[in-house]
Amino acid sequence: SITTTLPSGTIPAFEMISNLVTANYQFGVVDGQAVLFNPAANDQLYGPGFYRNGNDHILPLAMGVLPVTFLDFTLSRDGNDALLNWKVANQDDLTSYYEIERSTNGQNFSAIKRIAASRTPDNTASYNGRDLDIDKLEAPVLFYRIKQVDADGRFVYSPIRSVRLAAKGFESILYPNPAVNQARLSFHLKTAERVEITMFDITGRVMERKVITGVKGFNVYTFNTSGLAAGTYKIMLHTDDTAETLKLLKTR
Repeated sequence: SITTTLPSGTIPAFEMISNLVTANYQFGVVDGQAVLFNPAANDQLYGPGFYRNGNDHILPLAMGVLPVTFLDFTLSRDGNDALLNWKVANQDDLTSYYEIERSTNGQNFSAIKRIAASRTPDNTASYNGRDLDIDKLEAPVLFYRIKQVDADGRFVYSPIRSVRLAAKGFESILYPNPAVNQARLSFHLKTAERVEITMFDITGRVMERKVITGVKGFNVYTFNTSGLAAGTYKIMLHTDDTAETLKLLKTR
């Protein structure tokens, strides 16, 4: 048997277990009892334990494996797609696959793609994934995260990343609104094209109509509202494939 010296004297602490004779033992005292830790060759930790009434009490504990660590995770736009790149460390034979998850609110995520884990000598690996045609989704912002899943079902998540979608329509702004003497209409075009701008009064009567050739990017059109009666007017922008209507309030 093995003994350890405590302040009160020498007491038997542990019986040597035959199949652990080659292991390194570490001793300590917890709450007045001797404890033993045995990092055995079979990846089990034996301890804490104690010797009492002629019996060994040694608890085998599973040696935990470090979880996969996300070293880097980036999200960017690539045309009309979202491009995800990530790098991980601490992969092992249990690492099974990665899932790309997407959300429109940053809280409720759904899996959209699965990528099998690759094996590397240093247990680090880089991955990428692509989410196609994201501008068709009805959301101003999309959120993404990566879920790493082990063969035994355990998993860890990456940080969350977000990407903003292309604005729908003209991104138009009418200001000042209410207007007194003039109002400016700012709008955005993806390409240079013909734009028809029309002002209607509340009865639908055309008060002003203008056709311009807008430039790619932001454009500004100015209405002279000084001669208009107080009230509500509608402003319509129209191109070959897009139309938008705004309300203008005229005051004196």
